[in-house]
Amino acid sequence: MEPSDSFGADSHMVGLIIITHGDFGRQLVKAAETIIGKQKGIWAVSLGQNNGLETLREKIAKILKEKEKEFEGKIILVDMFGGTPANASLKFANDEKVEIISGVNLPMLIAAINYRASLSLKELTSIIRENARESILDVKEIFHNKLLKVKSNSGHRTCTNR
Repeated sequence: MEPSDSFGADSHMVGLIIITHGDFGRQLVKAAETIIGKQKGIWAVSLGQNNGLETLREKIAKILKEKEKEFEGKIILVDMFGGTPANASLKFANDEKVEIISGVNLPMLIAAINYRASLSLKELTSIIRENARESILDVKEIFHNKLLKVKSNSGHRTCTNR
């Protein structure tokens, strides 16, 4: 439950709390840090088989209080809507300095990290959601469409040098 550390937080930065079933959240943070470097103000909380809803709520409350003056607010990113991480987060839904988003993935975490020092809590929440929607693609379809485009373009080329 330790935050990562690389650059100093300031009152305009948004803290990020990633809460997932199993070790997924910790690994997601590690992957993001592999791409963009160590970060400060990111907490990963894993829900194990022996953790209950109340234990998870206590961990979230502790993180929300931790260094609260250093952050404009905190965004809780959970793995799936309706799961225990999301349900535990609902206790904090009325807090104006807390946003909760489900469906955490690597592109949305990277977007959150990249923009959290320059956008407000509400703006960042909007960007994260937009980025998440745009990051879900049918890779095979895109590949085949580009391949068809290349093939059709190569069949219509004419030689101008004679």
